[in-house]
Amino acid sequence: MRKGQKQYQKDAQHERDERRARQEAGKEAKSASPMEDLAAISGAISEYTELMKGAGTLSEAPKGEAKPKGPAARQGATTAPSSVLRGFPEVDLLIASPAQKFLLVGCRTKKKCHVYPQDSQAQFAHSGKELQTKGFQSVDAAVREALGLDKDGRVEIYSAAFAPADDFLVVTERNSDTVLGFSLNAKGEMRCAWRCKLPDRRLVSLLPPWGLMGHDTLVCRVDTNAEVELIQYSGGQLTSLKQKFKIGNAASWAQVDNELAVAGSFLHEPRLTKLVPNAAHQSVAIEPVYTVADKTRALALAIVRKGSPSFNTRHYFICFNELGMGLVYDVDSLQSSNACEVVARFEDADYAGYDAANPVRLITAVAGKSYHETLLIGLIRGPRITVYRVKDVSEPKVERVTDLFNVQEGDAVYQATFVQSGLGIATCGLKDERHVRLFSLPS
Repeated sequence: MRKGQKQYQKDAQHERDERRARQEAGKEAKSASPMEDLAAISGAISEYTELMKGAGTLSEAPKGEAKPKGPAARQGATTAPSSVLRGFPEVDLLIASPAQKFLLVGCRTKKKCHVYPQDSQAQFAHSGKELQTKGFQSVDAAVREALGLDKDGRVEIYSAAFAPADDFLVVTERNSDTVLGFSLNAKGEMRCAWRCKLPDRRLVSLLPPWGLMGHDTLVCRVDTNAEVELIQYSGGQLTSLKQKFKIGNAASWAQVDNELAVAGSFLHEPRLTKLVPNAAHQSVAIEPVYTVADKTRALALAIVRKGSPSFNTRHYFICFNELGMGLVYDVDSLQSSNACEVVARFEDADYAGYDAANPVRLITAVAGKSYHETLLIGLIRGPRITVYRVKDVSEPKVERVTDLFNVQEGDAVYQATFVQSGLGIATCGLKDERHVRLFSLPS
C-alpha cells in the first residue's frame, strides 16, 4: 500500500487483491472487460430490434423521409432560408415600414439603399434572387436628385424611418449631413418634400436611434437619463426639443408615431406615453397613457397602432420581462376601465434573464382583416428567433408558430423584421456574407 493512503482506499485495495487471488485460484469467475460488456449489450439490442420488427411493432422510416429530431438535435440545428437577397455584404439598414408595404435595405460601404414594395410580390420570402435585379426603387438616386448631384455623385444613406401610414420616408445623408423627407406612392417611388441641415451643425452620424412622428419630426431616444429629443422641421429649418423620463437610464424603448413606451433601469415599470409638442414648437409634453404595475425588469417593448396596416383596428402595448413572460395589453380597454386588459400572454424560458451583451428584441406584425386581426410576435436573441401568433382577441389563443435556429450560421442576428404582414422574416448578421436572408413562416 502506498504511504499516506486513507483508510477507505486501503480497504478497497485489500478487497481488489483478495478478488484477484480468488480468480487466480479458480474459486471465482473473472469479470468481463468493458469492451466485452459493450459487445454483449450491442448484440442484445440488435436481437431485440429484429424481434420487434418481426412482430410489426417497430418500423423504419421510408427512405428519403426525415426522421424526427430530439431536443438535442434541434439545439444544434440550422434553419435554412427560403431565399437570399444578395448584393448587400454589410447590411446596415433593414427596416420594414409600419404598415408592411415596404422593406428598406441599406449598405453604407457599397453606398446602396433600396426600397422594395412588398405588395407586388406574391411570395416575397421566396423572391430573393429576383429582387437582386428588379422590383425596387433606389433611395440613393432619389437623394442625388434632391441634392442636385449627377448620377455618379457619392451619397451615403446613414439612417431612415417610415411614417406610420407608409406614405412618407425620412432619411439622413452622411456626406452632406442633410435630413431629407420623401413622399411615397404605392410603387415606392419617391418625391422630395423637404430637406434641411440638423440644428447646431450636428452630424447625422451622431444622432441617437430615432423614429418618425408624422412627416416632419424625428423622435430621438437616448438611453442615458432616458432622454427623448424631438427634431422638428418647420419654416424651412429643424429645431430641437428635449424632455426626460424620471426613471433612471432607459432599459428598453418602443415608438410608433407620437406614442412612446419606455422602461427604466431604476424604475422598471413599463409605461406608455404620448408626445405632445405645443403649437409654437417651443416645448414638448409627455402625457401618460398607461403604466404597468410590475416591478420586474422589462427586456423588450412594442406598440401596435390602429390604422397600421390600414385594416388594423387594434391598439396593443406589448411587454416581455426578464422572467420570460410576455403580456399583450389592449390599450382601448382604458376607455371603460382604469387598467389595460391583458388579452394574451405567453411564456418562453429560453428568452428569460437579463443579458446586456445579448439582449432580447421584439418585433411585431398584423395580418388578417378588420376586427379579425392576427397579431404576430417575434422574439430575437443571439442567433435564434421564435415566433408566436395571437388569434382572435375576443377569445385569445396564443400558439408558438416556429423556432428559427442559428439563422445566421454561427453569427448573431443583427437586425430582423417581419415581411408581408407576417408571412416571412428578413434577417441580417454582423458578419453575414450572404446578405439578407428571407424565411417563409408556416401559415
